[in-house]
Amino acid sequence: MNILLSWVLAYLLGSIPSAYYAGKWIRGIDLREHGSGNLGFTNAWRTLGFKISIPVLLVDIGKGVVAIGLTRWLCPGRELVAIAAGLAAILGHNWTVFLGFKGGGKGVAVSAGVFLALAPVPFLITLAVFLLVLFTTRYMSLASITGAVILVAAGGILRALRSPAAPSLEVLIFSGVAAVMLITRHSSNIKRLLNGTENRLSFRSKEGTS
Repeated sequence: MNILLSWVLAYLLGSIPSAYYAGKWIRGIDLREHGSGNLGFTNAWRTLGFKISIPVLLVDIGKGVVAIGLTRWLCPGRELVAIAAGLAAILGHNWTVFLGFKGGGKGVAVSAGVFLALAPVPFLITLAVFLLVLFTTRYMSLASITGAVILVAAGGILRALRSPAAPSLEVLIFSGVAAVMLITRHSSNIKRLLNGTENRLSFRSKEGTS
């Protein structure tokens, strides 16, 4: 019973559309009708400004962390159950029940929270590379895709080195699944990157613009 409960709660946590609520409650707009229409950090940054988008980012990361923490509390020692809860949180973020299973984000922030909880050292390596790519290219999509690949590579290398910080084989496999999901969600961004038409992220976020 606790296993099913943990998965349902993880999905519901992941489903909370923080960017949507921030746009509606603070700016009175539907973020899906502005910018890229995506309910993620990048569109929130460009449309709502940094004072709103940074809390949105933290909430989305927190959803992943809490989903894993709650599952570990309900089902201690059940790593596969925790992994499934992480997947449920990501699916909830991408296809939220609160918005009719559509109009969610691309899963970057909630995935970050999930792997921060499941594999902290590979996550920190990934974060460093993510920030390097982001600040050198200003392509959020490229940084996210690169981060997904690095997470798998970092976990694999740590396991090959028999590091105590290495993730379990199950978590490593899950990181590969999550990477495929994230890259697939960025298919349109990949096309624009290849065409040279992808928008760069401006670090001078304009408050309240659309």
